[in-house]
Order: sequence, then C-alpha cells, then structure tokens
Amino acid sequence: MPRIPDTAPPRDVSELDFFLAGPGHSASTWLRSVLDSHPDIHIPPESNYVTWQMRHGEPLGRFLRGKRAKVYGEHGNDYFAYAETPEKFATLNPGAKLVFTIRDPVVRVLKAYRHDIRWGTLPRYLTLEVALLEDFFQHRYIHAGCHAYHLERWLKHFPAQQLFLYWVDNKANTEKQIADLFRFLGVGEYTVPNLDRRVNESVFTAIPLIHRHAWFGKMGIGKLLALAFEPVNRALGRLLYSPPQLTDEDRARIVQLLGPHATLDRLASLAIERGVPGAEHHA
Repeated sequence: MPRIPDTAPPRDVSELDFFLAGPGHSASTWLRSVLDSHPDIHIPPESNYVTWQMRHGEPLGRFLRGKRAKVYGEHGNDYFAYAETPEKFATLNPGAKLVFTIRDPVVRVLKAYRHDIRWGTLPRYLTLEVALLEDFFQHRYIHAGCHAYHLERWLKHFPAQQLFLYWVDNKANTEKQIADLFRFLGVGEYTVPNLDRRVNESVFTAIPLIHRHAWFGKMGIGKLLALAFEPVNRALGRLLYSPPQLTDEDRARIVQLLGPHATLDRLASLAIERGVPGAEHHA
C-alpha cells in the first residue's frame, strides 16, 4: 500500500498513540522490535518513561529520535502491574491504545528469576525456592503474573477497545496476531522480516556485575574495561554455567502462589466477555 505521510514526533506523553505496557519477562522487547520494523510505526527501546524518566524531567523527544512515522509508541515493561499506572495513564493520555504481552504465568516467573541471576540482582547460588519466599522476591515474581486481576484494573480506566492482548505462547498464530495488531494500531499491512528473531536472549556470564556494567554503566574507564572483558566473560559463562531450570517442586510452588491465576483461562474469559481485541487468539 502507499506510504502514509510521516507526522512530527510527539512532544508530550499526551500525544503518544500507544504504549507497549509489558508485563516484564513476557517478550515485550521482541514485540517492540517487531512493531518498530513497520515503516509507519516508531517505538524506541524500553524506557519506562512514565514511571521513571518523566519523574526526572527527561524530555520525551530524547527517546523518539531517529525515525519519522505515522504512529508513535513508548515501551515500559513495568506499566501493566504497577499500582498507579492505569489511573495515571487515563489522566495523562485517555485516548492512548495499550498493548499487553501475555505469557504462561509459570514460565514468566522462571524468566524473571533468570533475569535477576543474569544481571547479578540475585547471587547465582540463591535458588528459585528461596527467591519465592514471602519476605524475599515472592511479590516481585508473582504479582505481575496475575493477569486477570491487572486487566480488570485497566478496564476500570480504559474502554476495552483501546486494549490489545498479544499471546506470546500462541506461536502457530504469530503472523495473524501481528497483522491484527497492526490494524489495531491503525497502520497498513506489512510483512515483518525475520519474525522468529531472538531478541534480548539471556546471557549467563562468569561475573554478572561486570556484564551489567558493560551494558548500563556510565561511559568511562570502568565501562570500557567491562566492554573489553565482555567476550571473555560470556565465554567463561557458557563454559561454567547453564541457565537455571524449573524443577517440579518449583513449578508446584509457583502454581500454589498464583492460585487461580496459574493458567490464563480466567484472563481469556474476562477479555472475551469484555470484547478486548486480541482475546480471540488465546490458544
């Protein structure tokens, strides 16, 4: 189809067309890269602008450089489950569309735990069993996976037709989901190259803190040294360590903690009942 004329980038959150709102560890980074590949969409890498950058006075334009498009979005992986976000978004931008990525809640817990091991948030010797203790990371891992509960919160502030659910585990229907998502966002058909791309794949290095500094440290001699050591750090990690796996005991404990949210059935029923776009793709 003909190229849609570009529009000027938004100057304020109220002018954004949509938000890719997580939750974390549910392939939202992959989906962002897919959306941004469309010539009429610009959504820069995750910034959590509303919950982090905006608080510190950072201008939105800093994160929207480099591409002119018809539709502009912003990616924050903590928006879906953050306590204040539905009401805050309804105040800041009541007309925005919101895209949520939905993954098996049990698998999402494992992904969150691996993330914390990768970046040194948790020491490698600390097991998932310990991390799930009530006074440790239980809330961090379980709360965001209560998908139906959080969708109900968003539906109190936004019409169902402004929300879209993308089902990560329905891989047999990826192309149809992406096509429906493009229509939802108001852009034309587009064939995404390398739709099976791997994005933000977990890396388990020998020294996680040096790995984290290589990615996120301020530029200086320390970051330069960390970057120089990164190939060796990764090679040693591959040699010495393997990604943590989910044991039967871990799975049983996660299911117990999630309760009725351990499957996506409750979410799917709610989304279908309320007419949320994308609900029909629940596998």
